[in-house]
Amino acid sequence: MNLMNRFRKKPPESSLQASVKHLQKKWKRLERKRKLWKFYFYSFVVLPVFAVMLAVKALKTYVRIKLREIAENTQMDSVQKPPKDMG
Repeated sequence: MNLMNRFRKKPPESSLQASVKHLQKKWKRLERKRKLWKFYFYSFVVLPVFAVMLAVKALKTYVRIKLREIAENTQMDSVQKPPKDMG
């Protein structure tokens, strides 16, 4: 087998082909950057905000439940124990 046939040189590209190839490479780089920025935005902005909002909602629910329990217990205590006569 002849080495020259195995490693043929490509014909030179026209200026139009070269510019198209350059634009395609640039487009790929821009797409990659866009995907990275999207990932960063969701990871460092959206996800933490969502986590904080979820924690606040859970805390509000917990406090509401505890306040309801306290209110029910105090109402039952006051109904069950009649006031003492001081006189």
